[in-house]
Amino acid sequence: MRIFVLKDKEQAANFEKALDDAGLGVQPDESKRKANGELAATLRDAVGHEELEILK
Repeated sequence: MRIFVLKDKEQAANFEKALDDAGLGVQPDESKRKANGELAATLRDAVGHEELEILK
């Protein structure tokens, strides 16, 4: 399970692009990156996407 704590709505809005950019840095070859992503998708169980607000 991965949990990402983001500081605000702006950071959340840019999160997907940041992950894509990070993947590009790890594997610059687009075809290999796509193949790795497809394999990874088969290895994961279906999970939900939740957004929670931390109250202090």
